[in-house]
Amino acid sequence: MAAQVLERFFEGPLSERQGGSARERELAVEYLRRDRFGDEDEAEGAEESREKLTLTLPTAIPLFSYQREVVSRLHEWMEACNGGGGALVSLPTGAGKTRTATWFCRELIERGRVKRVLWIAPAVELVEQAVSCIKDMWDRFPGTSAVEVVVNDVPGRGGRRASVTVALCTAQLASKRLAAVEKFGPDVVVFDEAHQAVARTFRAIVRHVLRCGAAVVGLSATPGRSVEDEGEDLRELFGNTLITSKELGGDPVGALIKRGVLSKLQVNTLGLPAQWDSIRVRRLDARTLSVDELALNRHRFWSVVEAVAGLGREARTIVFGGSLAHCYALAGAIRARGVRVGMVSNVTSSVERREVLRQFSTGDVDVVVNKRILATGYDCPNVTDVILTTPVRSSILWEQILGRVSRGPAVGGGDVGRVWEFDDHRLMHKRVLSYARFLGQLW
Repeated sequence: MAAQVLERFFEGPLSERQGGSARERELAVEYLRRDRFGDEDEAEGAEESREKLTLTLPTAIPLFSYQREVVSRLHEWMEACNGGGGALVSLPTGAGKTRTATWFCRELIERGRVKRVLWIAPAVELVEQAVSCIKDMWDRFPGTSAVEVVVNDVPGRGGRRASVTVALCTAQLASKRLAAVEKFGPDVVVFDEAHQAVARTFRAIVRHVLRCGAAVVGLSATPGRSVEDEGEDLRELFGNTLITSKELGGDPVGALIKRGVLSKLQVNTLGLPAQWDSIRVRRLDARTLSVDELALNRHRFWSVVEAVAGLGREARTIVFGGSLAHCYALAGAIRARGVRVGMVSNVTSSVERREVLRQFSTGDVDVVVNKRILATGYDCPNVTDVILTTPVRSSILWEQILGRVSRGPAVGGGDVGRVWEFDDHRLMHKRVLSYARFLGQLW
């Protein structure tokens, strides 16, 4: 049964005649079976895990100057809107939006402005990243009672509760529990990766908490959408208010590279034989083979496997596949080369996903294969390489993927981040920086 999902790869690049082996097919099925037996509800972060943290005020503000500027502008906005309404915070990918918003919430609590904070993110990994940031930046506030941090749940007001509560959950969970959200009564709602808030389900959450009188702070590196109407919807959701850093100037990415916050990107093209040049994507609107056909292309498949195997143990690589079956096939073939590889997807159980990403961050796993689940928001400074196995037509998504390898030495990353691709995306997408592009178009 499981092998049927991989049948096209078994007949294509994983077949004996196209360079595959029985061991590679066996390992591909192993990854597939693990995912098929995963708990999809857990993958959405529906499990409840409560944790109380006693928070201690750090002796110094652990923010860069441009982040402190954004926090100051957020406080000015809160004063002007009298604690309600929406605003969108936008900094380039890798500039520390989570850290900035966490410190803003910490200051609001310390000053007695808010007692209930709800943090919403579109994926379990982003919720866990926010929890880690809270643990890193918060401690005990002198003269205040303990802060209760509730993870993957929307608590009510009743019971013996701490005077201050921070709840963190996925957008999927919040959308199923709008009544619980209203009962919780958040003073401030932080919506991570807020460019996704225009999706119908997520938009309902934002509008609901706005009606309840909460202040809603969106976080996004891409303050717009490719579809014009969606961009206007995003602007309307967040009250036509965009908060950025004036300190970073007209070239924020260049400024952040100079400061060591971002790395320099080195884009490498994986070669294709001349007879395959026709499958390159030259324009966003160009007609080409489907993603499945590209993924099944023998030369493309084995070029990715050999490229990953050639990077060596010193590299930490994220591979982006074209489909789940493609990811299973790649993971099996890469592992058969002796590379320590993990695989995560939206149907991998949260326990398994957490363990794979933990091993990746500690160096026990060298490569993680995924389709798109790690494309936005996932933060691991150890990443040295990302490999795109099929074309990415969305300039927003492509820029987000580049962000996975853009953490610079000032935040624990490297001076250079390497991107590997078949198609000339840099020319196809012109200049990335949807951050700067949308500033002129929408805001």
